[in-house]
Amino acid sequence: MTDIHISPFLDERVVQDPTLDDSLDLGTLYGLYVSWCLTAGQNPAPQDVFCTALRHHGVAHDDEQGLVRVYPGLRILDPLTDSDAVAGAAASP
Repeated sequence: MTDIHISPFLDERVVQDPTLDDSLDLGTLYGLYVSWCLTAGQNPAPQDVFCTALRHHGVAHDDEQGLVRVYPGLRILDPLTDSDAVAGAAASP
């Protein structure tokens, strides 16, 4: 499979916590990925390749939500409010 940098994307832009009530739909998650890629100077992978990479990375979607694919336990990381991001930024030189 083509390297689409799924790990760095998830680490930098998404909070993964199965205890969260939050979820992201595929359109939002893929749009966030495309934006992240373009900002990083990377070519985004097609949506089907992105979905496969998520699955291989252990990010499951919820089939019970109807026609919209939803990824439960995910939310967009806000670097201004998420303690992990703030702690990581404080550790950077």
